[in-house]
Amino acid sequence: MKSEKVDGFNRIYSVVGFWEKLKKLYGKSTVDYKHDLIKLRAQLLVLDSALDIYKYPSFERLSGTDLSAIRMIDKHNLRIIFKVEKDNKCLLIAFFEKNKSDYQKALATALERAKESEDETSDQESN
Repeated sequence: MKSEKVDGFNRIYSVVGFWEKLKKLYGKSTVDYKHDLIKLRAQLLVLDSALDIYKYPSFERLSGTDLSAIRMIDKHNLRIIFKVEKDNKCLLIAFFEKNKSDYQKALATALERAKESEDETSDQESN
């Protein structure tokens, strides 16, 4: 899956369509979207600059995978699953965690996108 650099950050990328899908999660609730977007950008600043992001409570490693997540404890329980690739981070999927199955479904999608990203990187390196 193709990725693109996130404006305003040095080492953060997102899969193509990430931001549109994030906005779609909020539906008509533009106030909530804008509020959470401000909070998310603050978390992305930490992600972009901190060496040990896991010392911050909003970041967690996802056991059994090479993926991590940003946890935003708020009205919607927004979660962002991302992959660390060398010094870069790629945002794979955003979702609202309402129950455990939401997380498992999003994790499956994120793993698929991470695999596609690896395949794409391998193809680019071999050309």
